[in-house]
Amino acid sequence: MNLNWNERIDDLLRLYHLDDDWDGGGSPAPAPSLVAGAMKLALTLKEKKHPPADRVSASVDGTIYFEWYTPTGHEEIEVTSPVDAEWRRVEEGADEAEIIGISIR
Repeated sequence: MNLNWNERIDDLLRLYHLDDDWDGGGSPAPAPSLVAGAMKLALTLKEKKHPPADRVSASVDGTIYFEWYTPTGHEEIEVTSPVDAEWRRVEEGADEAEIIGISIR
């Protein structure tokens, strides 16, 4: 699959249009300010030439996930507020994740 940041940014733009109960299970839609924070993060990652995420999606908790799948493991960034995120990496075969807090500025 040949992905690029422009596609992921389009995915984020679509999240602005979600309503509560977007999944039929009562999940809250991400707040517009949270989507804006995720957009800022995506543009920063793009500018720094970080590989584009394989997937960007809303979570059932109203947060936003960026996910990368590699042969060596799984990485994700969960945007939890307009200015905060949590980066997690799980190496293939590992029992625990490495977790780092990120400030979106």
